[in-house]
Amino acid sequence: MASSINFVIAAYALTWVCLVAYATYVHRTLRRARDEYQRASRQPAGEAR
Repeated sequence: MASSINFVIAAYALTWVCLVAYATYVHRTLRRARDEYQRASRQPAGEAR
């Protein structure tokens, strides 16, 4: 019984670690995309990168 409780606790903790890591990844990706969009929209229309 104790080993199954330990397994459930470990699985729960791992799930939350994965969710937080994924949320951090998504947040960083969206911030980079937003920054890139802002940089691209500030360039003059005829100017290429």
